[in-house]
Amino acid sequence: MAVLTPHKRLWTAALLALSVLLCFRPARAEDAAQPHLELFEEKIKAGLVYNFLKYTTWPADIVARSNGHLRVCLLGGDTSDDYLFPLAGRTAQQYVITIARVDDVAETKDCSLLFVHRSQKDSLPELFQFLKGKHTLTISDIDRFAEQGGMVELGKDDEQVDLLINKKAVDSAGLVIQGRLLKLARLVNGRNG
Repeated sequence: MAVLTPHKRLWTAALLALSVLLCFRPARAEDAAQPHLELFEEKIKAGLVYNFLKYTTWPADIVARSNGHLRVCLLGGDTSDDYLFPLAGRTAQQYVITIARVDDVAETKDCSLLFVHRSQKDSLPELFQFLKGKHTLTISDIDRFAEQGGMVELGKDDEQVDLLINKKAVDSAGLVIQGRLLKLARLVNGRNG
């Protein structure tokens, strides 16, 4: 075992103190703010999804076949979209909301609302082709989602959630989004899914 001289002991103590200070330093305001901003943004998105469930009208025969449920599907992604799970069991338009993760485009056929995770960006053409003629409201935060044929895009503008709606795609699916939500959104000319 090496004997430390007083000079080396002083340096060792100083380095140990510095490492302790660095490990336990208080977080900078910008470090602490980032998770809170993301959490706040996720809550806003969950609230918007819930409002779309409340203020979108699906064709009567589709709703009649749903056994009293509005099925929200989460396509792709990971646990970062868990902020939508608290909607499960709540009601919208007297229907119970159910939440399901789906991994494949074919599993989306019985969804009332489909939230498309960013990881699915490359599969959008296949998804829109598959959903053609189906009454599924599509929502995503993928950049240019509404322009590409998606119905509702939860964009970001100056650190705020920006709502974009492709009315042509909504109409093509036989859905009606009430005016109170349309007033909050910017209408986008995009493909009709």
